[in-house]
Amino acid sequence: MAEKRFVKLLLLMMLFELLIFPADVASLRRRRRRPVCSSQKPAGARWVNNWQGSFSFQCSAGKSVQLWKSIHRNCKQDRIHSFNCKYGPVRYKSCDCTWQNYANSYDKPLVFKCPNNGFITGIRSFYSTSYQDRKFRFRCCHIKKYRPNKCKITSLRNFWDRNLNYRVPHNYYLVGAFSDHDNRYQDRRWQFEICQFGRCR
Repeated sequence: MAEKRFVKLLLLMMLFELLIFPADVASLRRRRRRPVCSSQKPAGARWVNNWQGSFSFQCSAGKSVQLWKSIHRNCKQDRIHSFNCKYGPVRYKSCDCTWQNYANSYDKPLVFKCPNNGFITGIRSFYSTSYQDRKFRFRCCHIKKYRPNKCKITSLRNFWDRNLNYRVPHNYYLVGAFSDHDNRYQDRRWQFEICQFGRCR
């Protein structure tokens, strides 16, 4: 008889615990330990986009892209970008410039060089949540009497999930960009083509 009473009491206690504490305590603790995927952007740069957001950046008149900076965040599977510009290589007007078509498809390599001996003065990008990748297009400007020379392609400027911080050297100007995409990292690595410019004789 005492055993039956004990069993009933135990069942009542279990029922009471289920009613008062419906969630599993251990699972709650596990959830608390999960890192929060923050949308906050690091200080120290003028980021042109939010995580997984589109952007359009354009240098002011007479300038070309000098600095390309980006940071990858795994929980967002994306990068935020920051750009800066410098004067040169020549003075130009808006009528000397054109936005080119998208240079890549999602998950595919990007191979781009400004046509007509041009240089890069703007960058646009659109992010796809389905592919977890970006498409890029570039604004190129050119002056007929000027030609690129002493061109070279850089080494890889970043690795998967690592920061990109590329500054075009003095007397050189950005004319092309190359990148490949890896689905394991959902990220891109970048190289660039840079040239000096001279007046045609």
